[in-house]
Order: sequence, then structure tokens, then C-alpha cells
Amino acid sequence: MLEAKLAIAQLEAKVKDRMAKLNVLHDAGLLEDDGEPGRYVFPGISFQRMEKTTFSYSPAIKALQEEEKADGTATKKVSAYFRSTIDKQ
Repeated sequence: MLEAKLAIAQLEAKVKDRMAKLNVLHDAGLLEDDGEPGRYVFPGISFQRMEKTTFSYSPAIKALQEEEKADGTATKKVSAYFRSTIDKQ
């Protein structure tokens, strides 16, 4: 059981490292999409760049979050990540 946990941890670290490298290549403009923006296809696997937007609100206006979002007072945060799909053999 310990060997399996160690193997899983090593694979997760490898995936994390590869995803970080993928983000660096994307941010440097070195990836070519497949015609669909943000979608990258490699032999056996494809990646779709995903983004998530969140907002941070000031403590004084917690009850007025939607108003802050509408008038630009809220701070917009966008996080991006890749979703991978392994091709069926």
C-alpha cells in the first residue's frame, strides 16, 4: 500500500510539473492551437485551456457585492488551467 501511495505521489508531482511547463509555453505564445482557441492536441492527449473568474469585495460593502461588480469596484481575479483528455485507444 505504501508503494502505491508513493507511486501516486510521484505521478502527481510529475503531472503538476508538466502542467506548469505547459502554462509557461502557453504564456510565451509557443503553443499552436488546433483551430479552436485554447485547445491543444498532441498524440494521445488533448488539452483545453480553462479560465475561472472570481471577485474580491471590500469589507465595507459586503452586502453590495453585485453593485460593486457592476460598477467596477470589485477586484476581478481570473485563474486559468488546462483540462486534459486522454484519447480512447
